Amino acid sequence: MLPAAIDLSEDQKGIVAFLKRVGRSSPREIRFHLSLNAKTLYRRMTELKAAGLVERYGKARSLRYQLCSGTDVLFVPN
Repeated sequence: MLPAAIDLSEDQKGIVAFLKRVGRSSPREIRFHLSLNAKTLYRRMTELKAAGLVERYGKARSLRYQLCSGTDVLFVPN
């Protein structure tokens, strides 16, 4: 069950918007498109996973992230 109100940082909003647009993506692609360093991306993805917004697939070089099913309706463009 997802929380009613989700307070996301600007980095997290960018990640969610990017994943909503492209679907599944590697950490490297996310970092490149959002100009984030590896440590920041790791922290933000850990927070998004804990909130139940992002799923992780694979390991090491095959690692990919995507939005959890049903979360895309939470983020309606302004």
